[in-house]
Amino acid sequence: MKNGTPLIETDDVGLVARGYRFGNLIAENVGHVLTREELEYWEAHLKEIREGLARFANRSAGRSLTEKEMVASWEAYFRYGYGLKVDFSGVKIPKKRSGFGYLIAVPQGITMNRVYDVSSNPGHIPSWRYVDDLDKAITVNDRDPNRDGSYFVWVRGGVEADEGHRNKSADMLKTEGVLTVTTLEQLLFRHKFWLDTGTNVDQKTWTLHGGSRYSVGYVPNSNWSGGKSRVYWNYTHSRSESLRGREVVS
Repeated sequence: MKNGTPLIETDDVGLVARGYRFGNLIAENVGHVLTREELEYWEAHLKEIREGLARFANRSAGRSLTEKEMVASWEAYFRYGYGLKVDFSGVKIPKKRSGFGYLIAVPQGITMNRVYDVSSNPGHIPSWRYVDDLDKAITVNDRDPNRDGSYFVWVRGGVEADEGHRNKSADMLKTEGVLTVTTLEQLLFRHKFWLDTGTNVDQKTWTLHGGSRYSVGYVPNSNWSGGKSRVYWNYTHSRSESLRGREVVS
């Protein structure tokens, strides 16, 4: 900020890409390119930068980004966060249902382990997982970009999973024909949502990843606990007031 001017003054989706690139450059170059004085400067201004990005995210959310802007933001996310040049122009976006306003993009070739590692980098989301190799442990997924190719899904996009699906087990949701997130989709959602808003998801409840199963049959789930975003598991018949499915439109 200079002379009281906000860091971000326009709702330009390109600024999201610049923000991701800026964060990655800092993470990659700390201790290599930045001097001690430069590092101390950016540490001192980190709150200011974060507040500026949050103001941009809030204004963008308030004016309802177009589908084109959402896709561009995801392409920037994968380019600057993963070094992937992703082009979603030929991928069909499902018809959005009322209330489902947050688009999740899943490119072919992406894996759960890769997203977990990127999202839990220093300065991002403190994380914990029940097993070290999610790709090996979670073998059944309703949607799989490495099997089916790149795709999009819509979710409601709240901090907590869907109130309408609380106290429902994975078995119950399947019987009702309700599609819910896979573990890969939830990992992408939690990181992108945090980058967009500065807020961690699942702060009070657990999200049931009903679209995935561990190789031994358990259903993955996640929440925010003890200062970390945790990926755990439950029995498919388990249900509670704090366990909810995050429905998807695919």
